[in-house]
Amino acid sequence: MPSNQPTPPPSTTQRALPRFDFRVQHAAHSDIGRVRSNNEDVWCIDPTLPLFVICDGMGGHDDGEVAAAMAAEAFRDHLRQRPVRRVLDAFVASPTREHRDRVRKALREAGLAANRRVHDESQAHVPPTTMGCTLDAALLLGDQVFLAHAGDSRIYLARGPITSQVTQDHSLYPSLLARGTISPSTPCPFPDPLTNAIGLSDDATIDVLSVGVLRGDRILLCTDGVHGAFSSTLELGRLLRQGAVEETAKGLIDAANDAGGRDNATAIVIEIAERFVNRPAGEESQRQTDLTALRSSALLSRLPEALPQRIAATGIEIELAQGETLPRVCCSALACYVLLEGQVRMPDGRTFGPPALLYPESLAGGMRDGGLAVVERPSRALRWRSDDFRDYCATDTNIAALLYERLARLLAR
Repeated sequence: MPSNQPTPPPSTTQRALPRFDFRVQHAAHSDIGRVRSNNEDVWCIDPTLPLFVICDGMGGHDDGEVAAAMAAEAFRDHLRQRPVRRVLDAFVASPTREHRDRVRKALREAGLAANRRVHDESQAHVPPTTMGCTLDAALLLGDQVFLAHAGDSRIYLARGPITSQVTQDHSLYPSLLARGTISPSTPCPFPDPLTNAIGLSDDATIDVLSVGVLRGDRILLCTDGVHGAFSSTLELGRLLRQGAVEETAKGLIDAANDAGGRDNATAIVIEIAERFVNRPAGEESQRQTDLTALRSSALLSRLPEALPQRIAATGIEIELAQGETLPRVCCSALACYVLLEGQVRMPDGRTFGPPALLYPESLAGGMRDGGLAVVERPSRALRWRSDDFRDYCATDTNIAALLYERLARLLAR
């Protein structure tokens, strides 16, 4: 059952989980904080899928905790259904684009099932109540982590010296930034109201994306009681990469309480350990195709053989549906994209396919005037946040000089 109590400290032994190619270690911790009278955060770990879920409840009295528990349970139960498990097994056996899309669809439907469960419960009250929650989930399959997100809890990926915010907050300020309605210089309001969450209406937006993992990666799912306690991703990342997973999870909660403990705080930390299953050749072929596109991009062409792959590991692969726009600001930072597949149309009417470099000025901390690129055909792209690019360059001054020189030449055209 979903819980808002800390798990017992896990064994330091690496665990093999079904359907996942890497051994893992994981830990969860939750705390009421120093201000609230009850804990409305709920987490759920189901190692049989394997699935990790975190929800931050909202509502009067105990409605928030009830909403969070119902959402986590409904999400998990949907993925436990036999037809859905067959979808998961099919992806692991053959990780094609078609099977990947089916997994993404299953996660989106699980999020909508959670939304219906919470919304129906709130409407059944007399009079109807307002109850809801955020939802973030990580499903480990093959050599991928599939992520589902609704609300303003967050998922982070720590890889080497870089910690990247993977999910975009569903609140008013980042939504306006993403649409280009306001500029990053506009102050963020406080409080920043949610624009999307589980149970607040009869429909919800469920963001779904996937991340290819590497040995040594750490994934953090956390409520805003955790991430709101840190002034920067860099500060959070330092703590996320320290110690064993159980120490890290508790350390994040302790840091949130030391910062005032103004909200419930919950963290799940997952560490990717050694790989023990090899992937089919088909998936490797797709990766080689993507790497060829990256090596042909304006920023990475004619670099030494290993560099494009190393630099690509600092980005996040995203999938885009026809009609979507590519935001210039995403996940609390300016964003740049390398198109791997599909086609986009720029505001001036020009169209581009792979390996187009979109919004390169973002990597230099700038943002040009104009509209947003629109996806004309379903696309995949590698997204770099300006903060992550800067942090990567800070690890090697020679690479930094090479990349920033290229970037300057591109922007001077």
